[in-house]
Amino acid sequence: MSNSPWAIIYKRLGTKALLLKHGTLVRELNRSFYHAHVYAYPVSLLLAPGGRVVVAHCPDDYNRIEIEDANTGERLTASTIRKPEDFFHSRLQPSPDGKWLLSAGWVWHPFDALCWFNVEAALNDATTLDRFVHQTTHSRHIGFVEESSACWQTAKRILIGGGSDEEDPEEAAQFSGPRIPANGLAVYDVMEDQFVASCSFGHPAGAMMPVGETHVVTFFGHPRLYRVAGGVLEKEWPAIQSGRETSSIFGYSPEPAKPIAIDPHKQRFAVANGKTIYVVQLATSTDGQAL
Repeated sequence: MSNSPWAIIYKRLGTKALLLKHGTLVRELNRSFYHAHVYAYPVSLLLAPGGRVVVAHCPDDYNRIEIEDANTGERLTASTIRKPEDFFHSRLQPSPDGKWLLSAGWVWHPFDALCWFNVEAALNDATTLDRFVHQTTHSRHIGFVEESSACWQTAKRILIGGGSDEEDPEEAAQFSGPRIPANGLAVYDVMEDQFVASCSFGHPAGAMMPVGETHVVTFFGHPRLYRVAGGVLEKEWPAIQSGRETSSIFGYSPEPAKPIAIDPHKQRFAVANGKTIYVVQLATSTDGQAL
């Protein structure tokens, strides 16, 4: 939501958040205490169909997403018949067109996994937030690589960062087709319901920022700009330490998570290192591709 007057301030491993409009407090938000000290706070602003600004978060239970009107606080997904499946929602992200809501969380092993929901359908029937109809092929298959991080590349495609553990060869031999590579990335088309590309980096992706439809910035260790086709490293910033966070679960890490702000629309990002904040503006060529 670029140029929006709305913002949410929250402690990533806490249970409290503040909803602001034009810098003024609107109200306090909360989330379940259950394992809150371990994984990233699930909350996001999005523009719902019809132009209404809403807040998606988990105010009552770790596995139950609610959508509320940002202005009034009205719970638009209130229901007495909801029975959400077991999933720790985290890193909620709306698609660029606001049609989908992505949750990059985890299931109890722990094992990183993804799911996404149709926002309009959820506003018409809140129980659609409780069923994992939309997920990648073989998602949560513990013999395969974990879906450790994700971001929207386009309104229809998701970039998925693979974990560092290799897939089980015997399990993998039972299935054909492309999958997420360890220490790499895969592109998943949510409309076609299939993987359309993948590449390897030699390291986990960590947090990511799409750069058009051809490039991505990964933040594991330090920022790196890759061309998705072939996983070609085109630029890196080794002087900027962006942390080694790869999952929504980072509460046990001895290294504090680095504050990172991304702006895919304007192709720029910022990383805080101590008292220094590095801001990087990516250049583009005349055809719109990253340089």
